[in-house]
Amino acid sequence: MRGAAVGAWSAAMAVAAHGFAGGGIPGESSIVALILACAAIGTAVGAAVSSGRRYLVIVVALCAGQLVGHFALVLTESHAHGGNFSLLMLASHVVAAAACAALICSAERLYCVAASTLDQLIVATSAPVPVVGPLRTSPPLYRPSVVLRLLVSAGAGTRGPPA
Repeated sequence: MRGAAVGAWSAAMAVAAHGFAGGGIPGESSIVALILACAAIGTAVGAAVSSGRRYLVIVVALCAGQLVGHFALVLTESHAHGGNFSLLMLASHVVAAAACAALICSAERLYCVAASTLDQLIVATSAPVPVVGPLRTSPPLYRPSVVLRLLVSAGAGTRGPPA
């Protein structure tokens, strides 16, 4: 889920920060290149296991995703700013990466809380009800009318090795 979120947010924020800083509206070829690049970044983040510095790893992955996304937008179409980075463009990408990383980390934490709450709720509602009182057994209602010796002797005799 983290990889899908990083890939999707990288693409969305690359386009938003790119447009906010003066880039044009991307065309079809730019969008295809952006989706492929951000899907690769998301796959790499989803395969990586990070436990201690999750926020830092996500910020770096989002910055890399936006960098790749920016180059996908710049290389597929000619923009007014060319391939150069302005300070406003760089600041827009870094702020977007930090904000998205905070959202992704918060969503992961809230998912853990919601999943554990749902797990406890399921355990509490599906607990077996204790039986109070003695158990009553009743005799079987159906008794076959066939004699047992007829059932035993109905075959070819007893099984055993040949004599």
